[in-house]
Amino acid sequence: MSKPTQELTELELDLLTELFNVGIGRSASALSEMLKQEIKLSVPEISFCSLEELLQQFKSEDSIISISQDISGPFDMQSMLLFPESGSLDVIRAMLGDHLSDEMATELQQEAFTEIGNIVLNACIGIIAKMLDDTFTIDLPKFSDEKPENLFKRSYLHDSQIIMSMQVDLTLTSNCVSGHIAFILGSVSMDNIKGHLNKIINGV
Repeated sequence: MSKPTQELTELELDLLTELFNVGIGRSASALSEMLKQEIKLSVPEISFCSLEELLQQFKSEDSIISISQDISGPFDMQSMLLFPESGSLDVIRAMLGDHLSDEMATELQQEAFTEIGNIVLNACIGIIAKMLDDTFTIDLPKFSDEKPENLFKRSYLHDSQIIMSMQVDLTLTSNCVSGHIAFILGSVSMDNIKGHLNKIINGV
């Protein structure tokens, strides 16, 4: 199992969860305004895991929808918003109208989920940038729909990197889909985040 070089204490993890919860709340507000209906995003459950452990969350799924962004700045990382493909068309209909046929919902799937990913991931990246008091350059979001085992083939994941995973439930009207926000971090970036969390805790 891949672990941070310095694991977060309970206090550090609570603070990180609180910070990301602010970003998730802003994402929900932005999505609600865009879609003109109430969108709820649950408080993120943060964990650190290996690629294998992350994919275990989707082991029963035939395919995974992912929206990813490459990020560069104080350190490089990759952010991903992941949803199971099963039930995704129901979410599109809840967003855009029950009248949509399967064909039309499928055509709109990429655009709709890319916009969700863009809003949610940028809010979370903004939290990291604010915490580090620095800026990141963010590439345009990329959409994919593929098998779980192929998910990271185009990523730069290797053994020294850590996946910071956040499970988030997205609810709109009567539909709910559980997704994961994943940040692929290196050991140096994990130590950087830990150091800045301690500065906030100690009021430095």
